[in-house]
Amino acid sequence: MSQRATDDDLIRAMRSFRAQPLESIPPFVIIIGAIGAMGGLQYLVHNVAYDKPRAIGQDSFDRLVKARDERVKKGAGVQK
Repeated sequence: MSQRATDDDLIRAMRSFRAQPLESIPPFVIIIGAIGAMGGLQYLVHNVAYDKPRAIGQDSFDRLVKARDERVKKGAGVQK
């Protein structure tokens, strides 16, 4: 009878061991979802505030060129 008890304990331990990796999935899903929600919220707020997506990777040179292009476009419209 003691042999049967040890076999049952071993079977229970193996089932528990197989279930452990599945127990770690929900926390990862929550963490990844929260990080994604933060990025999505930031994107949404920027779109609502400025009516256009955020320009990523622009430095001062890019901003100066953009301002120059806008001035040129306005100047070209005045001359016509």
